[in-house]
Amino acid sequence: MTEFPGVLHSFDDTSIPARNWSASWQTSRKCLRREENVRLLNPETGKAFSYADACVEYGPSVQYNDGATAKAQAAVEAFLLEDAHSG
Repeated sequence: MTEFPGVLHSFDDTSIPARNWSASWQTSRKCLRREENVRLLNPETGKAFSYADACVEYGPSVQYNDGATAKAQAAVEAFLLEDAHSG
């Protein structure tokens, strides 16, 4: 996982050029999850993760960020090329 400090959600969505938010939008940024038997579990509850879990927050800000998008795309490309050459 890579974090881009100061970069908002949906940073790769070119249809959001200006900072925007809605009280109804959700973010699971503070939720821990564990994969088990092809399911995402909330380790605090032991149950399947849900956007109704207490850790889910509302009202994240979103905005496109060209620099972060370019860095993320380059990182994915490098990862895929590395994986292709090592296999």
